[in-house]
Amino acid sequence: MRSGLVDEFASMVAFAGGVMNIVNAGDDRLMAEGWRTLGYLVFAAIFAFAIGAVPEAQVASVVDLGLVVTTVAAYVLCKGWLSWRVTAPAVADYR
Repeated sequence: MRSGLVDEFASMVAFAGGVMNIVNAGDDRLMAEGWRTLGYLVFAAIFAFAIGAVPEAQVASVVDLGLVVTTVAAYVLCKGWLSWRVTAPAVADYR
């Protein structure tokens, strides 16, 4: 139970930092910072369910595990790491 409190507190601190990142983000980073910050809030809620020993917590844990497994599988099957490569823009040859 103590670990859950620490995890929830850390997620809320990260959420507060994320809100500050959104406020200070430029237009090109606003969407990414928004999604990241929303993720912190989701994790804080998950930890709150786990702490409260809510009957739905066990079901939510199974569902969350399924989501993690399918997300990792999709990342591997789609070769998601290739999207992080930085490539030089192609130069058109108009001769």
